[in-house]
Amino acid sequence: MIGGVENYVLGIGTELVKLGVEVDVYTPDKVLGKRCGAPNESVAGIMVHRVPVPFEASYRIKIWPGLTDSLRRGNHDLIHVYSHDSYAFYALIAARRMRVPLAITTYGPF
Repeated sequence: MIGGVENYVLGIGTELVKLGVEVDVYTPDKVLGKRCGAPNESVAGIMVHRVPVPFEASYRIKIWPGLTDSLRRGNHDLIHVYSHDSYAFYALIAARRMRVPLAITTYGPF
């Protein structure tokens, strides 16, 4: 799915890759029931990981427990969540267990 946040992440990620930073993006494997692509692929030098979502009540409310384990399998120096949606909680758990900083950038009126 392509939208404002996705384009923002692509832009920042691409510039970080140019600077020699390894960038991984973790995203749902589906949005509102529609599959989004291959489980793993490289986009402009950014490794995109599509993590299974067993249940979603809406675009923003997802039960996404696999995100925590997926993040923990990586060797990350920082976890940066681009939203205040429900999955930020899973990222928080992973960051605390990995003892790495967590940054959250929010969008919208909140």
